[in-house]
Amino acid sequence: MSGLLPTQDVDELHHSILEGPENFRCWGRFLPLRSKLPALGNFLKQTLRNPPIIDLVEECYTFGRADNCSFVFTAIMFDDSAHFSTFSKQHFKESTNQGTIPFIQDLSSNGTFVNGAKIGRGKKCPLNNNDEISLSVKHFKCFIFSDSNSVKDQYPIEVTEKYTVSKLLGRGACGEVRLVFERHSCRKYAMKIVQKKTFSISSKLGETFTKRIQSEVDILMRLSHPCVIFIYEVVNVDDALYMILELVEGGELFDRIIRLGHLSETDSKFLFLQMVYAVKVRLVET
Repeated sequence: MSGLLPTQDVDELHHSILEGPENFRCWGRFLPLRSKLPALGNFLKQTLRNPPIIDLVEECYTFGRADNCSFVFTAIMFDDSAHFSTFSKQHFKESTNQGTIPFIQDLSSNGTFVNGAKIGRGKKCPLNNNDEISLSVKHFKCFIFSDSNSVKDQYPIEVTEKYTVSKLLGRGACGEVRLVFERHSCRKYAMKIVQKKTFSISSKLGETFTKRIQSEVDILMRLSHPCVIFIYEVVNVDDALYMILELVEGGELFDRIIRLGHLSETDSKFLFLQMVYAVKVRLVET
């Protein structure tokens, strides 16, 4: 006869167990800026193959190369092994006072940086939503801090249940573009937000413009070409369109021209060729 106990009725479970993880208050997330880094959460000692985004719920976490850290850095997580050797056994500590104000404390020899500013060994500084954390040198960005209290009510549930919304990438006449992370994979995308009220001078004009945008989106979603930014998904709600786009990193072409003063003839020809291909593909689909 089996020594196993009979199946227990769920009514006999403690109330806190029945409620499950929702009991824990998520106060933030660390989102990885380097491709091999997993996102960090309440189960931080994970391999790279484990699910990437887990909510931060404990009041204190330590990060470094030592095995007793909450999150242990390994060489495989970082593309540049030279940087890994500069990390301390305990590099920094993340803490919060009962989920209110998050703080980061630098415990390292070579430095922990927030938005390019060095904290200083033994010193603390508060973390704000979308702050970027670099290790050892200010340009080696590793994480973005996402404050749950800052983002939970700004975007529709259709967006937040699938994506974690992060920093502003750009802003134009039609709206703004933000960096987002897909929750289950932690892949990075760009999210373009078009506020419908911007174009609702009259209800008829606003409705017409919304239809035109939707028509353009439908066409672009059918395109698949290296010279055309791919649209993965569109969330259409009453007040805005949220377009999940392929993330193209490297900054604005205009900023590059200003920084360099001019582009070479070879570079200009190559860029112009890509634009012509993109227009051709777009016209074929019209």
